[in-house]
Amino acid sequence: MNVFHMQSRSLKEIILFYRAQLAKLRKLGIGTRTENDVVVTQQLIDVTQKRLEQLSINAVIQKAKNSGTVGEA
Repeated sequence: MNVFHMQSRSLKEIILFYRAQLAKLRKLGIGTRTENDVVVTQQLIDVTQKRLEQLSINAVIQKAKNSGTVGEA
């Protein structure tokens, strides 16, 4: 397994984690508490969504670089 594959796999696992967390936060709803006693707020949902979007964009860029479709600026 090469370094890129390991990084790509790790990034995919992190993205899956954030997707699951976001779904859980939305399901619990604002004002409820998680199993770790964290209060779900709109700000928490928003920042989780934003990080998921950032990670997803990075995954696309990383995949494109590996396939040679993105040139270095």
